[in-house]
Amino acid sequence: MVNPDECLVFEDTVPAVAGARAAGMKVIGVYDSNGTCTPEELAEITDDLIEDFEEIITRYCR
Repeated sequence: MVNPDECLVFEDTVPAVAGARAAGMKVIGVYDSNGTCTPEELAEITDDLIEDFEEIITRYCR
């Protein structure tokens, strides 16, 4: 079993982010132009924000 504080969740909706946060997980917002919120709204409630999963490589895997 993994502790929630050791988890990293990728989400694109406010309710999903809220659920992950309530469970004690870190959250990376994945902005989708077809989604239900603005990138600013998502950035306010997540630990980081990406628009493409390839950004993970350029930001975190150097």
